Amino acid sequence: MSNISYIHLKRKTKVNTSTRHHYIPRMLLKRFVNDAGKLYAVGKQPPRQVFSTSPENLFVESHLYTQIDGDGNRNISAEENFAKLERNADPIIEKIVRAARAHQKPGLTPNEKKIWDEFLYRQWIRVPQMRDNLEMEDIYQDALREAEGIFGPLAEKTRNDLDQKKEEAKKTAWVQAAVLSDASDSEVMDILALKGLAIAVIRNPKKSFVIGSLPIIKITPSGHTHLADPRVEALLPIAHDIIVTPGYSSGTEKIIDVTDTQHIRSINRCMFEQSDWTVSRSRDLVKSLARPR
Repeated sequence: MSNISYIHLKRKTKVNTSTRHHYIPRMLLKRFVNDAGKLYAVGKQPPRQVFSTSPENLFVESHLYTQIDGDGNRNISAEENFAKLERNADPIIEKIVRAARAHQKPGLTPNEKKIWDEFLYRQWIRVPQMRDNLEMEDIYQDALREAEGIFGPLAEKTRNDLDQKKEEAKKTAWVQAAVLSDASDSEVMDILALKGLAIAVIRNPKKSFVIGSLPIIKITPSGHTHLADPRVEALLPIAHDIIVTPGYSSGTEKIIDVTDTQHIRSINRCMFEQSDWTVSRSRDLVKSLARPR
């Protein structure tokens, strides 16, 4: 399980919304807010100060998914694709939430399940951490050494220009994989199609889940890491009281009441530890997670 993620929090901004790309959708965060429509946020790094803000200002980066072509033109099709997926997924998530709170199975249609699967898949790879984890650095450094072996040491300006192009290439590769790739060609989507849904619900109104900048918790028992393994889970909180994970066989939906407060705590602790920033409807909850152990 990865331990680092990235968040950009802006308390005040007047930037054109078309340039502000949320990598955890506002339509998801709205299901975590308190009665005032706010969330409490805390960072993992010191000083771990808790502050209140709105979903609009959380998990957002300027031009995160924008691509720039050789002529300097900006391509925002990736962000537009995400916006479309979020619009399609929002009513499905609402259907899951309403049914689970009513102790009922959501009864997703095959098409709704497919949209949910793609939302989960894209959410897993769309966070900036995935961009930064692309294994390009070793290949890049080997190519530089080979070039210098042939042509001699590179001038500082040349090296800086190449470094810039490397970062652009890295971002382009990530955007292509995270957004513009055909989901039907993904091995992950094939695996998700063979699984049903396990929906965990907190019934105690005094308890809640948090969500972090790396929002999916991958549970990997010793020696088992592949998502196709039924023992491996991928937990995504979709509301302050509900977490969903692929589970069981295709077409199966199971509602699980979460009553063990220590289990809730361990999930929240895991989210906090793997994320740079964690948010919750409860100030006390994020303060307790941020307190040195």
